[in-house]
Amino acid sequence: MTLPHSRELTVLEVPVAAAWYAKVFDARVEELSDDCAQISRGDGVPLKLRRGTPNPHPSTPVLEIVVDDLHSWLEPALADGATRMTPIALPDYAQFRDPFGYVWAFSERIAPTSRT
Repeated sequence: MTLPHSRELTVLEVPVAAAWYAKVFDARVEELSDDCAQISRGDGVPLKLRRGTPNPHPSTPVLEIVVDDLHSWLEPALADGATRMTPIALPDYAQFRDPFGYVWAFSERIAPTSRT
């Protein structure tokens, strides 16, 4: 899984959101308080949360994450309250809205083909 560049999201309940993102994105909560959190996966701190009134617009820019197996990442997100936004017919790509109103996308990494 490759996370995007560092993002900051505003959420009502930082501890609840931090637990959700850490679980769904298989990440670690590096710092946590009622007002802010930092969540990382690998090097750096790709996701920062701060307490406030979220105002994600329905056309919120998609935060895209490249994964090796789309279904193994998407199913836990959906089981934990996310809503799929793209048709199931798209086998290697899925957009979903998380329980906090933000839009994400999982894009399955396509193995390179060999040329002969």
